[in-house]
Amino acid sequence: MKTLTRTRQAEVNAIRRAVKILGGQQALADLITHHEGRDVPLTQGAVSKWCTGAVRLPGEYVLSIEEWTGERVTRHQLRRDLYPWAAAHAGPRK
Repeated sequence: MKTLTRTRQAEVNAIRRAVKILGGQQALADLITHHEGRDVPLTQGAVSKWCTGAVRLPGEYVLSIEEWTGERVTRHQLRRDLYPWAAAHAGPRK
């Protein structure tokens, strides 16, 4: 298995925290399926790949996960490449 960089490992840890807060991998998959208007259900297996770092969390889900966790897991923690620290703390999203 490929070793993750420090930044990627921090992102993996953040998605794992979000999964725990939201009730598990299947619960997160169900939330995304129902609230993001997906035609094809997201699988628990896809979430598992995010939790291992095999696949990076798609940016399209970051803001929803931040909201669902009550900002206990932030957009910056989930995807630092998309939401650098300064941008993540610039105020409410539109």
